[in-house]
Amino acid sequence: MELVAWGFLVLAILANTVVSILIQVRVNEKLPRSERFSWWTRQGFDVGRKHRQLFPESVLPDLQIALFAGTLVWGWRWFSLR
Repeated sequence: MELVAWGFLVLAILANTVVSILIQVRVNEKLPRSERFSWWTRQGFDVGRKHRQLFPESVLPDLQIALFAGTLVWGWRWFSLR
């Protein structure tokens, strides 16, 4: 069972990372070069806000938040009950 919990956490973190990169790629494609977000700084909330402005129908920012929150809750619940 413990292996399943670790596997779920790793998959959720991986999915969150992929969604985060996808959001940043989509935003940077639409912005002029001078306004693009750097790959080396963590500006997740700013990138998410800009993504919502550029793509109002997209569910990616909501999915990213849900994956992040789910990872925290699942990890806290699983490892605090041990």
